[in-house]
Amino acid sequence: MDINGVTGWRLPDVKPVNGSSFIYAISSNGGTDFSFNITSTQSELTHLYHVTLGNKSQYDASGNYRTGFESLGKNFGLFSNVQGSYYWSGVEYGPRTVNAWFFATYTGGQYYTNKGDEIYAWAVHPGDVGRAIATPVPEPETYALALTGLAAAFGLRRRGR
Repeated sequence: MDINGVTGWRLPDVKPVNGSSFIYAISSNGGTDFSFNITSTQSELTHLYHVTLGNKSQYDASGNYRTGFESLGKNFGLFSNVQGSYYWSGVEYGPRTVNAWFFATYTGGQYYTNKGDEIYAWAVHPGDVGRAIATPVPEPETYALALTGLAAAFGLRRRGR
């Protein structure tokens, strides 16, 4: 993928939340990889959703359903067109390699599903590409032209006195 000359995009990474090996049991406290409330930096989308953007999961850390969860506003910051749906990671689900990990923006949970399923993709890139995409870099000729114009205006002003 190439966006305004920026390449190197990929699907989000999912690594074991404990830093060593995947724990496939389901939990609500973010302590396993199949879980709600994952705040570990090992899972890029869950960390973005819960820590960076401050959103909450459908279940609290004790496994209690958050009453009114559907009506809670989701903060997606500067991101636009985020769907209340599933988003792929770039990582296979170990026990069944026909599956891959995904993150659900509408529940705040990380799960797995069949790689053949049609779900959304959220491309990520290391570093601050937003600035590179949003801010055009002026060309040196622009500065030279501006300086020439200022010098001419200054010269005409001095001559008029």
